Amino acid sequence: MRIGQMFEKDIARSMKGVVNVGQDDAQLVFQELDEYVVTRELLKHFRDFFTVYNQSLGSIHNDMGVWISGFFGSGKSHLLKMLSYLLENREVEGRQAISYFTEGRKLEDPALIANIKRAGGTPADVILFNIGAKADTATQAGKDTITSVFLKVFNEHLGLCSAMPFLAEFERTLIHDGNYEAFQSTFREISGRPWTDGRDRFYFMQDAIVETIVRMSIMTEQAARTWCETGPAAFEMSTERFAKLVKEHCEKKGNDRHVVFMVDEVGQYIADSSPLMLNLQNIAEDLGRICKGKAWVVVTSQQDMTKALRGVKNSAAIHQDFSRIQDRFKTRLSLSSANVDEVIRKRILEKKEVAAQELRLFYEQKEVVARNLLTFRNAAELKLYKNREEFAEIYPFVPYQFNLMGSVLTGIRENAASGRNLADGERSMLALFKESGMARADQETGSLVPINLFYQTLEKFIDSTHASVITKAKDNRQLEPFDVEILKVLFMIKYVKEVQGNVENLVSMLAGHVDEDRIELTRKVEKGLHRLQSQTLIQRVGDVYSFLTNEEQDINRSIDRENAEQSEVIAKVSEEIFESIYPDKKYKHSARYNFPYNQIVDGRYHRNVQGEELGVHILTPYSEGSDDNSLRMRSSQGHHVIVRLPEDATFLEECAKSIKISKFIHREGARLSQSHPVIKAAKETELAGINERVRVLLQEALRNADIYVGGEKAQLQNRDPVARLNEALGRQVGQLYHRLSDMQTAPILKDIEDLLDDRRQVSFGLEGTTTANQAALDDVLGFLNLNAQRHTKTTLKALLDRYAKAPYGYVELDVQWLVAFLFRQGKVLLSMNGEYLTLAGTDKNQLVRVVTRNEFREKLVVEPRFAPPPSHLQAAGKVLRGFFDEGSIPLAEDQLMTAFEEKTKKLERQRDDLVIKFYAGQSRYPGRSTIDSAVRLLKDALLNKKAEAFFKHVFDHQDEMLDVADDLRHVLAFFKGEQAGIFFRALTYETLYEQSRTYITQTNLIQLMDSIKTITGMPAPYGEIHKLPQLLDQYANLHTALMEEKARPVLADVERDQGIVMDTLAKSPAKEHITEDFAARFTQLKEKLANGKSIAEILNIRHESDALKLICLDKIREAESLVQTHDDDSGKVDLPPRVVKNLSLRNLLSSTATLQNREQVEQYVKNLQEKLLQALEDSDEINVVL
Repeated sequence: MRIGQMFEKDIARSMKGVVNVGQDDAQLVFQELDEYVVTRELLKHFRDFFTVYNQSLGSIHNDMGVWISGFFGSGKSHLLKMLSYLLENREVEGRQAISYFTEGRKLEDPALIANIKRAGGTPADVILFNIGAKADTATQAGKDTITSVFLKVFNEHLGLCSAMPFLAEFERTLIHDGNYEAFQSTFREISGRPWTDGRDRFYFMQDAIVETIVRMSIMTEQAARTWCETGPAAFEMSTERFAKLVKEHCEKKGNDRHVVFMVDEVGQYIADSSPLMLNLQNIAEDLGRICKGKAWVVVTSQQDMTKALRGVKNSAAIHQDFSRIQDRFKTRLSLSSANVDEVIRKRILEKKEVAAQELRLFYEQKEVVARNLLTFRNAAELKLYKNREEFAEIYPFVPYQFNLMGSVLTGIRENAASGRNLADGERSMLALFKESGMARADQETGSLVPINLFYQTLEKFIDSTHASVITKAKDNRQLEPFDVEILKVLFMIKYVKEVQGNVENLVSMLAGHVDEDRIELTRKVEKGLHRLQSQTLIQRVGDVYSFLTNEEQDINRSIDRENAEQSEVIAKVSEEIFESIYPDKKYKHSARYNFPYNQIVDGRYHRNVQGEELGVHILTPYSEGSDDNSLRMRSSQGHHVIVRLPEDATFLEECAKSIKISKFIHREGARLSQSHPVIKAAKETELAGINERVRVLLQEALRNADIYVGGEKAQLQNRDPVARLNEALGRQVGQLYHRLSDMQTAPILKDIEDLLDDRRQVSFGLEGTTTANQAALDDVLGFLNLNAQRHTKTTLKALLDRYAKAPYGYVELDVQWLVAFLFRQGKVLLSMNGEYLTLAGTDKNQLVRVVTRNEFREKLVVEPRFAPPPSHLQAAGKVLRGFFDEGSIPLAEDQLMTAFEEKTKKLERQRDDLVIKFYAGQSRYPGRSTIDSAVRLLKDALLNKKAEAFFKHVFDHQDEMLDVADDLRHVLAFFKGEQAGIFFRALTYETLYEQSRTYITQTNLIQLMDSIKTITGMPAPYGEIHKLPQLLDQYANLHTALMEEKARPVLADVERDQGIVMDTLAKSPAKEHITEDFAARFTQLKEKLANGKSIAEILNIRHESDALKLICLDKIREAESLVQTHDDDSGKVDLPPRVVKNLSLRNLLSSTATLQNREQVEQYVKNLQEKLLQALEDSDEINVVL
């Protein structure tokens, strides 16, 4: 049976495949109503719409917006039109619109039918329009564009001027005033034209309009002309004012009048304009708020509301600006591809029962053949026949074609539509399938509609940029006709992301018969693709082919002219392998050991990083000298894993493509962004795809690569590229770092802290048992000994560097633990800045820091420790015991050195205390040099920080040190017992003796002092001090008797001086005015005499008494001069005070003189005379007292 004979209705019948809201032909409306298919999805939408609409009938209702969305060709406009017919209850061919749904059994839900009848029975002004068609180009740039369009269609519906809203406002005023009919008659009388014609020719009919206005006394002529000139520009209409106009209309009509604005393609019209979307929100907001449910807005859009808002520019303001529009458009009806599928099946593909039976039987025979013929790869879910019933229902089409053609239509509308034809809804899914089915009407059962047949329906609506490519291809003699069909398919899926243009998918889409030989068709497609590619009509990225526009062809030719150097290609390979496929910069041998490695491709180091012992060397087909024997030899001579990639150079070609595209985009990107932004984006996407393919190809190459390790071709079981490289590197590490196994444990920081804490017991073989990591410990100690023999200093950094390299590969914690362990064993010395560290003498935390912290590794010196001979240790113990009387002497070297250091510091502190307490006040105490010598000798020994040197020094100086120790014992005993006090008493007596030495002439007293001085003058008087107490007592007795003898005449002089003063005071007229106690002062002087310590002190009191006597007399004389005054009131006259000076004859005659002749006597008297005369010069009289 021929396909055309299978359908219940003639497929070639006249049928409007697309609904245009602007078409209102009666026959067309009849066909739309008669053939409208209410699918399950549409049934739900009818229920939702009329339920919410009826809630506004007779009551206040805020939800008055409906958003109908669906992909291009999904039937949005058709649904909108059906809703308009039902709401206005239109009569078509003598029947109400609702009857086409009830009598044809399209609707059987009584509740829904009741809702529709109630809605249709309520008066409504249904204003159906395509917003793009009604909008003027001039107004589309304005901020109130949608408001202007709504006002235009509203005015038009009311019979007012739609082209000029200010004229409609004028008409509305005339109607309100009852002057509209008179105005029209007067205008016709003046102009000879009806007003409806004149208003459309406003600028040519202004004189007639002005005359009419003046004749009717509406305005003066001047005002009328001013209104005509300024009215169009001055007119403004806010959304709020518009909503009030609608409300006024509804109230005027009464009877629950509704106004329904049904707007087609509002989403396409708004596009990404934030002002337009905001304007729509304001209209919906004001209509809902002011009209209280009497005004409705029903719109259609390619996208649902969420996506539409997301696509609006200034997305940061979406939530702030457009939140209210979602509240107004709460009713949202979305049409899916399933709805289109069902419509097409019922309107076009419904079969006669005989045809359906034949098709079911045919499918039973060909099911396996059909499944093998129609297969897809790397595509989103493309549906095939589920069973024989579905085959019969949609034949000659394939299920996947419904979804695919929906995506094709959307892609063409967005990227390849000519002008506004396709965008205005000139094409739909219904039309596509109808016309494509007609093209197969004469074919017999088994024939299928291939995708390329859909192109003939779309061709006249495709822009020249795309259509011209296919047109030129038809005239290209290098191509065959089938090649052009392939090109058509590639064009149609160019903007469909869900389907890739690989050979398998193209073969399935081009299959025209169930019995088509897929293998032969594949060969045919591959040859056609090759020819198309050679003509640069398509391009290939990996195994995916894509259609090229003329501009894209030009750009591809420019890209092909770009140069991709071999070095750039190798660098690209290196980047993909070592940054994407195998990005780790260190080989992870274990959780503890990670080894950096060189990354090399064809001899070029990746990112020019080199210097590691380990390496991976990738050899591409570019590389020379890569035969098996050469590679075995190269791998045995170095420490690199050599990877020879297969000879297939496809990945190199893809790398070259990537480099060329990258260079082109880098150079021309800015220009392309302006001239061809879509092509630029496509090239960037293509570049990403090529890079991904390079990655895939390289992964495959690594799976099949030959890998050489240690002179042998490695037999690796794993096929994963990363696992293969890891296994090869593991083998190389095992060969290169063969001493790594010497580290049998994995020390952590806590282990090091325990080793360096002498308070903790450690079980790492410190008692001589077998030790873990012994081989590593021995190696480190051997290295240190070798450096010591060479007189080479070894720092911790040197050890870390050495043992990080082959053949060891230790981590830093390993080396630090080894050093700490040897230090704890006493086999190495640690020093920093010349100071040696010890377990006992150095803070544990400081030890841990210097061993583990980076800042100390270059300062910390590690050297082997050599044990001193036993004789040296014995000498040190003897010296320590000699100095400090230690009963228990440490045997260990460190402890012995620590004891020396601690005792020396203690002695030094003791010396400092003696200096402060004794030597600072009296330097003649004995033993100062002995203590200093002892401290110096001990500190000199401690200058040797190495144990070996220290103990040798003590051994060499032990005699001297023991001698000083013996002397020190006497010195310390001297200060500890009574000797220091006795010695201090002797020194005190010496001092007093020296003060009075001139006056001491007694031989026995002098001899006693000489004996005392002999003892105190000894450097080491410790054995003679016992004689001092007797000598001091004898001296004290004699000295006391002498002082008493000398004191008696002095006491007589003091008393005589006191008598003179007291007598003078008693006779003085001023005695009552003198308050000072002269007697007390002389008493103090006599007490001083009684307590005198030396003869000199006693004899000096005579002079003090004489001076005190003169002072007292002077004060008496001064007091007397003050009372010698006369009071003016009493008639007394003040007399000038007399100046009297008291002189002591004892002072005048203080010097001893020996006179032997008259001349000497005269001279002596003359000198005395001069002193007296000199004293008289500044006084009235002198008083010479004895």
